Amino acid sequence: MKTTEHNSQPTANSLLFEDVVMQYEYDIQGNLIYVKDPYDRIVFNYRYNLQQAALFTNHIDSGISRVIPDATGKPIEGSDAKDARTLASYDVMQRPVYGWAQNNSNDNLRMVMYSRYGEEATNPITNNLLGKPWEQYDEAGKVEMPDYDFKGNPVTKIRKVISDATLKTELDNYIPFLIDWTNLPDILDGFDYETSNEYDALNRVTRLTLPINVDALRNEIIPTYNRAGALEKVMYDNTEYVTEIAYNAKGQRLLIAFGNNIMTRYVYDNQSFRLLRQRSEKFTQAQQGNTITYSYENGTNRQDDEFNYDLVGNILNIISKVNDCGITGTSDGADKLNRAFTYDPLYRLLSATGRESDTQNQNDYLYADAPIPGSPNATNVRAYTRQYNYDKLGNIQKMQQTASGNSFTRNFTYNPGVNTLQKVDTGGGSLIQDFTYDATGNQLTAGSTRV
Repeated sequence: MKTTEHNSQPTANSLLFEDVVMQYEYDIQGNLIYVKDPYDRIVFNYRYNLQQAALFTNHIDSGISRVIPDATGKPIEGSDAKDARTLASYDVMQRPVYGWAQNNSNDNLRMVMYSRYGEEATNPITNNLLGKPWEQYDEAGKVEMPDYDFKGNPVTKIRKVISDATLKTELDNYIPFLIDWTNLPDILDGFDYETSNEYDALNRVTRLTLPINVDALRNEIIPTYNRAGALEKVMYDNTEYVTEIAYNAKGQRLLIAFGNNIMTRYVYDNQSFRLLRQRSEKFTQAQQGNTITYSYENGTNRQDDEFNYDLVGNILNIISKVNDCGITGTSDGADKLNRAFTYDPLYRLLSATGRESDTQNQNDYLYADAPIPGSPNATNVRAYTRQYNYDKLGNIQKMQQTASGNSFTRNFTYNPGVNTLQKVDTGGGSLIQDFTYDATGNQLTAGSTRV
């Protein structure tokens, strides 16, 4: 089977209007056997057992992975291209109990997960623990859920973490800490991070009590719901962080009033239901009987964005109208910014306009979009336009920025035969950064920095 995406608007770049053809092959049972990309490379290859479970997967970037299921179809062993391995075991009720893992062939097989269920607890019936997870040891420590309500909702959750002394021993020797719960070693910190929940009849959380803080207090979050079941208010330690949330008949948010007296309103298209405008400003609140009125204050606008879309929903323009959001000296002025976006017929971003700080240029930083200090007002910014080119798979090939005093080009090169990024260089060919990966396609280094 083939699928073809056709770019119907040819340009000077022939790659932009070549057909993107994907090929798929299935076996007699309808299982996907392989996928070929537009360069006629097999990017996925699958093998199945008689239960139609995929036992073997070969991916162009991540290599070969294998899964061995048990008689009921649950995975009991898995491996990947870097010789990482996982094992799992289940109890008689087919619940996961043990999990083992090793990162590679040089690593020992370690128990990284151990679960106990309510039947092993002291008072399983009293605390509604029958059939429920009770204790779980994982790579962060231990989670205990000592009690549930009669509907099966967890009432209390206690988290214990790995002790600082245990972690420090490994770090002092410059080796990563790898958990192994075999024989349940005593490596947990003595402090309990306890979280408590209360629920209503619809199983919604009505009170969330957080773990004890540095002031020896347990803060509370109290959500309130409207008649339709949607979130309406949020209180944190008797302070209203969210005063009101209103919705339309479709369930989309129309208004949210925050405890800091900032209100955001939303407008949607009546037919497509897409967001057309969002506006944030200070408000005053008045109540008469059961009616609460929220009125905005003139001259307190904090956010005002309009959105335009094409027929398939791609954003064409984001028009902002607040003080100092624009660029001084442009036709829109200092208090308006029109960010425009164009796409090719395959809906890939071709160009984008916006503003950036003009106090420092991209040459001072590895990437042009890295955060740089500057005064974010209309007199210390400049306009820019960025254009993007892609290959037939959608991998970005070039990003070119045009801006007064800060124009540059970034070329992206990929490793032969795969889709992993090899390097980024300037338009003149000077290397900016290169990348390395392991056998499964995970990024290992970016330049001289280890990920």
